[in-house]
Amino acid sequence: LKNNDINKLKIILANEATTMLHGKKSAQQAEQTAKDTFEKKSIGENLPLIKIKKSQLTNEFDILDLVINSKLLKSKCFIDSRNQLP
Repeated sequence: LKNNDINKLKIILANEATTMLHGKKSAQQAEQTAKDTFEKKSIGENLPLIKIKKSQLTNEFDILDLVINSKLLKSKCFIDSRNQLP
């Protein structure tokens, strides 16, 4: 592939990495989800969905709250402790 096919190279790399880490079936599902999301402008069935109550959307609701609500981290303790490092 030539330089003008950089996006095709990115897809190949993503597919190979996903196959190595999660298996061929997961890689195929991830590729289809990406195609649905980016090419068809739809929401892929395998994308995570995070529900947030309207009452939670206040001025104090920030990206860390979103990370906690999405269960990417259990608490802010890890992030807060990293800020204490020199």
